[in-house]
Amino acid sequence: MPVYKRKYRSEKMVWYFQFALPGSTRQNQNLVTESGFATKQQATDAEAVRHAEELVRQAATGGVAAPMPTTAWPAEMAPPAPAPPSPPGARAW
Repeated sequence: MPVYKRKYRSEKMVWYFQFALPGSTRQNQNLVTESGFATKQQATDAEAVRHAEELVRQAATGGVAAPMPTTAWPAEMAPPAPAPPSPPGARAW
C-alpha cells in the first residue's frame, strides 16, 4: 500500500498515507489521507488499519452507493460480428 514522505515547513520529515475508497471515480475521488507518522512502518500499519475500518464502515452502510457504469455501443460503432467457425478438417493458416 502506498505511503509517502513529506516535509513540513519546519523542515521536519514525516510519512503519510493516502488511498481512494472503493467506489471512487475520477470525477468523485473519495480520498482518505492521514499524516504525521515518524516511520514508514508506522504509516503502513496505520493505513492497513484505516483501510479495514473504512471497508467495515462501507459494508455496514450498504456498500458502494452507485452501480458500476456500463458501456453501451451505439449502433454505428458496434463491433463486427464474429466470423463463422471453420468447417471440420479445414486448416487454419
